[in-house]
Amino acid sequence: MTFGETVRQLRILAGMKQEDLAVQWGPSVSTISRIENNQAKVTIKQLPRLASLLKTPLINLLNAIDPDGVEILPSQNPGLSVAEREVYERFLRQCEQENQALKRELLEKKLEIEQLRIENKEFRQGFSATRQA
Repeated sequence: MTFGETVRQLRILAGMKQEDLAVQWGPSVSTISRIENNQAKVTIKQLPRLASLLKTPLINLLNAIDPDGVEILPSQNPGLSVAEREVYERFLRQCEQENQALKRELLEKKLEIEQLRIENKEFRQGFSATRQA
């Protein structure tokens, strides 16, 4: 799924029309349509507000990023001020922290699943042994 398709899907899930998003976010309806059709890009600075309006964690938008869908690197935005670069770097640190937290959570869930598999196997072996006796 492309970045634009993700934005469209999340907008619909949030119960918003393009017009609603345009009023709350700022870009015109035609720009939002172009973003959803991968004909326009968003900047890194726009992502947190967009995620908030779409009622989704920022990571959902970041996972959908493709190099052609979002202007994300400072080198792609050479006009960034020092303050904007600091915001960008804080943003990247926040994303990395969220990513690490999600990785830990996923690992914990995998461990829980593996423990349940072991317990289930032991239970089945015990059950089979008692049935044979």
